[in-house]
Amino acid sequence: ILRANYSEVQAVIRDNRCDFAFVCTYPMVRAKREFGAEVLVLPVVGGLVSYNSYIIVRRNDPADNLLALRGKRFAASDTMSTSGWLYPAVWLIEHDEVPELFFSKITYAGSHDRAAMAVVEGDADAAAVHSTIYDQMPAEVRQATRVIDTSPPYGSPPVVVPEHLDPSLKSRLKSALLGMHEDEKGRAALERLEIDRFVLPEAGLYDTVEALVRRWEASL
Repeated sequence: ILRANYSEVQAVIRDNRCDFAFVCTYPMVRAKREFGAEVLVLPVVGGLVSYNSYIIVRRNDPADNLLALRGKRFAASDTMSTSGWLYPAVWLIEHDEVPELFFSKITYAGSHDRAAMAVVEGDADAAAVHSTIYDQMPAEVRQATRVIDTSPPYGSPPVVVPEHLDPSLKSRLKSALLGMHEDEKGRAALERLEIDRFVLPEAGLYDTVEALVRRWEASL
């Protein structure tokens, strides 16, 4: 089930129209709070269970931090993206700026790939992107851009299940995902997704995301 943005994915989970879903961390925090979604497992990518927000500009842009982007055109993936919007927005708020007024234009590109390409193609001067996705982008994208700021680490975007999912199905899903790396077909699928394996979340993994969300929502 594919949806155009994070809000539409939230509706699918809320209305129990899926058995499980891959979600970004800010939508996960809201889904848990607003309609009882549960984190099932999370992916390990490159040996890590965390990611960062990267602020990128074109390779020859002299900007060296977010404040240097005043009056520039900015690309973000989605208003509910932790790495694609919340991190730079909260950073600016904490530096006494209003994010929506700080940039001359904000484009919500719909994905981290498109946000990065907006910078490469000159449609935006800077973008906020998910570090893991950026690191997996084609070399020509990374060679045409550079990272000027990196956020603190956030727990990896998880797999969540709706509140009222049948317990036996939830158990089978968890077992299947946790055991994929031990199965030939499972390993092949994980390799295509560039995921090492799935693991259970450790306590406190999402504390930094939850703190970021509280700061953002307090500003609204």
